[in-house]
Amino acid sequence: MKKIDLHTHTTASDGIYSPVQLIDLAVERGVVAMAITDHDTIDGLAEAVEYSRSIGFRLYPGVEFSIDYDTGSSHLLGLDLDYANEVLARTVRFLTEERENRAYRIIEDLKQHGIYIPIDEVLAESSGGSIGRPHVARVMVNRGYAPSIREIFLKYLVKGKPGYVKKTRIAFEEAIALIHACGGIPVIAHPVSLECVDMDEFELLLRGFIDTGVK
Repeated sequence: MKKIDLHTHTTASDGIYSPVQLIDLAVERGVVAMAITDHDTIDGLAEAVEYSRSIGFRLYPGVEFSIDYDTGSSHLLGLDLDYANEVLARTVRFLTEERENRAYRIIEDLKQHGIYIPIDEVLAESSGGSIGRPHVARVMVNRGYAPSIREIFLKYLVKGKPGYVKKTRIAFEEAIALIHACGGIPVIAHPVSLECVDMDEFELLLRGFIDTGVK
């Protein structure tokens, strides 16, 4: 049975492997095709595409956008897109800057509660990639605030906790239009996380997404 993975992250966002390392790992584990879909960034895609071509591996360049829709928020994948598109480059550059600003605000909010996290350690943890809460959480684990990233999130970084700062997202319609303009395929990243009260609402929401071009 052939293995395909169309939702992966690298050190360009919150993954632990570089693009090349991830491709090598995929090959080692028998994956025949893969998409790299880092959070709000296309950094690393050029390197990944060049390397995958050199070894004959099928790679689909992608991105994972944080989106807002009428009744909630989620994540949208853009698969097999033209990562050289200028509008895409401007959009992810803005989102990357917003992510860094958010990290500073998280650290400042934690400081108000007696938790001191050096920004340079968070930046080092991100390895120059798109910064997210997992990078803050890893530093907090290293400093002994909790034994696991999951516990850090539950105690400090989720909504209602001392270090929660709302993420900058783009509108669902904007993300769909951008992915289509790049020749890509829009796919809901993890449908089970959609904010719905019951299955009827879930099905209605999915049908609405499909009508706008989501696969």
